Amino acid sequence: MDEPKNLKHRKFIQLLGSGSLSQAEAYKQAVSNHQKSKKMLEQGGSRLAKRYAVLIGLHRQKAKEIVERAHEKKEVLAVFTQILTQAQVDARLSDIIRGEVKGTTVADINRAIDIYYKRFGSNAATRAEVNTTTDMRVLVMNVVPKKERNV
Repeated sequence: MDEPKNLKHRKFIQLLGSGSLSQAEAYKQAVSNHQKSKKMLEQGGSRLAKRYAVLIGLHRQKAKEIVERAHEKKEVLAVFTQILTQAQVDARLSDIIRGEVKGTTVADINRAIDIYYKRFGSNAATRAEVNTTTDMRVLVMNVVPKKERNV
């Protein structure tokens, strides 16, 4: 259905589609000259509401979608305000490492140190080849006294 050419009818559709006014009140604000009785306003509002029911429904759906999008944006902004910047993360980890955060345990401090250094690659695991024969011989030479060695 096309939009009505009558500006007063368009305003009625918008007012009624917003969901905040009754048919009579929307009719009074958009169409009437404010001199009509309550019964006349109700009849006029009902007549226009039936005539433009599809457009009013579309307007209500559009208004509902706009409100939902606004709520989604509000939720996203709330989440973004909770996300810390890298500098804030570093500062918080430093506070934990120094023990300035109340209730910090040794395990918390060790975990904070681990996270802090992993961010910069300092504690990255490396692969090491182990030669058990050579390594055991070196261990025996350094730990076991000469008299007890069997090598």
